[in-house]
Amino acid sequence: MSIFDNIARAFGPKATKSPTVPALERLLRESSEDLEAARVALEILEAGRVHAVLEGEAARIALRAKVAAAREDLAELEIARDAVAARLEQTKLEEAEKARRVAYERAEAAQKSAVADLLSRYEPTIAELRKMQEAVAAADRLAEAANADLPQGAARLLETEAVRDVQAVPEQIIHEELVDAWFTTESGNPVEAAQVTRREGRRGVVYAESAFGPRPVPCELRRVRKVTRQPWCAPVYGARIGDLELPALHAEPGTAPKPIQELVPITEVAEAAE
Repeated sequence: MSIFDNIARAFGPKATKSPTVPALERLLRESSEDLEAARVALEILEAGRVHAVLEGEAARIALRAKVAAAREDLAELEIARDAVAARLEQTKLEEAEKARRVAYERAEAAQKSAVADLLSRYEPTIAELRKMQEAVAAADRLAEAANADLPQGAARLLETEAVRDVQAVPEQIIHEELVDAWFTTESGNPVEAAQVTRREGRRGVVYAESAFGPRPVPCELRRVRKVTRQPWCAPVYGARIGDLELPALHAEPGTAPKPIQELVPITEVAEAAE
């Protein structure tokens, strides 16, 4: 089946459905390949013109017919290729628009649902939060009064919302043990055991780079206490409910501007006066 039949089946009069982007891309690739093959075929025929002329009138006329047919094929294949390319571009635009429309309708539906939920639940939710704010504030006022005159041996009461805070992690020693470790003899800097060479008992040497090349640095094995420590971690305080600003459902309407009077000339009257 020729490329022309494939194009007719894809989006010609006999097409039963619109072609997809992958199908059109395949058609464009096939039509481009056929077009290139037709261009090569015409070049081959043109290259044989001298030989046909030298063979005589019949060969010349036969070649002219073949060249004319090849040129017609090339022109029609160019038309077919351009038509497929145009249809591919149009289909890509249509599919992109379809995707935008689907995204828009999904967002519109989500907004409608959220608006309905907002209008039905906002005021009851705000009312509950205000009750919570009042309860927390009342409890804090009682705690403040109690802290001002504490009973004997009683600890100060924290603010009510302190239960929402993440407390600090204190510094603590998780594990400790006595081990032998290598240190430089003069400065006392720790040294990796794998770097120590020329060991003699509890003494050895490591080499350090210098301007004159590696130089030996004496080191020694010392008994030390190896400690694994948990560092202190700061507390994290939650935002206070009492500090929240709870807006009304609807915005307060602004003040409408005062009416303005204007004198607008009537064109017909102005022209008649002139």
